[in-house]
Amino acid sequence: MSLLRFYFLLLTTATVCWAATLAWPRLNATDEPGLPSASALAAQVTVVPQRPATPGYEREHFGAGWADLEHCTAREDAILRQTSGPARLPGPGSPCKVDIGTFYDPYAHATAPIATQTIEVDHVFPLAAAWDLGAHSWDDATRQRFANDPRNLIATAKDLNRDKSDQLPSQWLPPSPRTQCWYARRVLAVAVDYGLAVPRADVATTRRICLLSAR
Repeated sequence: MSLLRFYFLLLTTATVCWAATLAWPRLNATDEPGLPSASALAAQVTVVPQRPATPGYEREHFGAGWADLEHCTAREDAILRQTSGPARLPGPGSPCKVDIGTFYDPYAHATAPIATQTIEVDHVFPLAAAWDLGAHSWDDATRQRFANDPRNLIATAKDLNRDKSDQLPSQWLPPSPRTQCWYARRVLAVAVDYGLAVPRADVATTRRICLLSAR
């Protein structure tokens, strides 16, 4: 190997590592800027004994599919926010598609080339659970805003999204222990933002995994 080629490879490797360190803080779910602490959220959220079974839930009550943003849908925007590296940015009237770059799945706390992933977008506070815990009384505009709120959207692997379904933290937690507290905080943060109640068991689970004293 020539000396010139060696230095070129060294420079390329250093550049890739430097770029990764720049991207990681944006993707690292264990340290999300602006997300309140578990103790603050547990003190603010409305606690109920259990999740009621409220009749009448239909996905359509939260809008017909994903809302359109400036160029992307809310779904595509969620995937973009979790992808680092080069991305295909849309022009006016063009579809918003990201099929290159590195995708970060906070539930698995792992990265992979986005082209290899089957990605779905999860509602952190599930729509069916929200309906049961207060959203049934909202107007259509509030329900649609809730269903497309970036704080309530996480792109994740298809199997994890299906496994989670409409469960809350006492029934389902991310497989990575490093992001379980973050996930539970996200659930409570969305509940506080929208005035949703949270079952006592889910608040207790948040306290346990975030190492807070029980109440």
